[in-house]
Amino acid sequence: MCSCNSPHFKSDRRFSDPLPVKTELLSRYRDIQKIKALTELYSHLHATTSANIAITSFIGYIASSSFSSQYNTCIKSKYHQPSTDNYLVDFMKNLIQQAIYNLIILWFSPLLIPFLLTTEKEIITADIKRWSEVLGLPQDNLWMQLLVLAYKTPEFRNLYYYRLFKGNLNGRIAMYLLKVLYPECTSLFLDSSCCIGAGLFIQHGFSTIIMADIGEQCWINQQVTIGYKDKSGRPKIGNNVRITAGAKVLGNIQIGDNVTIGANAVVVKDVPSDCVVVGIPATIIKRNGIKVAEKL
Repeated sequence: MCSCNSPHFKSDRRFSDPLPVKTELLSRYRDIQKIKALTELYSHLHATTSANIAITSFIGYIASSSFSSQYNTCIKSKYHQPSTDNYLVDFMKNLIQQAIYNLIILWFSPLLIPFLLTTEKEIITADIKRWSEVLGLPQDNLWMQLLVLAYKTPEFRNLYYYRLFKGNLNGRIAMYLLKVLYPECTSLFLDSSCCIGAGLFIQHGFSTIIMADIGEQCWINQQVTIGYKDKSGRPKIGNNVRITAGAKVLGNIQIGDNVTIGANAVVVKDVPSDCVVVGIPATIIKRNGIKVAEKL
């Protein structure tokens, strides 16, 4: 232990014992020399990928100090490349996934039979195009889009079966047989007596009841109730109408074109075209793009 009279004593405590400092400097110097030597060896073997990986791993094993580890990390990030085995594994995964997907689409292919038999091809085609556009499906041929929609969206199956029911007898018989293998969305009710225009999109079919005459290019969300069966009549919905989650449209009323009905709104009166209605009871908050506050 050094005393105050020792010649090695300094006022600065960092230099009270120079031996550890010298040892640390020597250690780092040796590491730097190791790295230089290994880097020269690495440059000679740089041509082959396997040599790159081997030398890089060797540097990571030998150089144990903090400085060496940082240098080793830089080497790895710059020169290390994925092995061929990883590419092969990814290729096999993609191949298996694609094979499974193709088998599923093949399983749904019998649903093409009623499409070929029905007289409602034109309106079903309009539905397929609308749903494919909204969901961002690839622009495949029409038959493939039909099968993908039937596989991925049970709500589309409900609409598809509704269209087939409205068609000729051959398509209707095929529909009844195929519904056993390809069931529709059970929480979505589409009354067969309705008159529904082309391009109806049902985003979520959970707890949704549709019992109304609906125009073209309409959009319906989940937990929506539109109409009911009684002597008073049912709602009549115009074109390009959007009825959002939880809304109720009841009674023998008329909803104009380009109307948006807000979430959980209750509509029991006529709504003019180009309006946005919200609330219980529903009121107009926007007409022709201008904010208003009007009662129905």
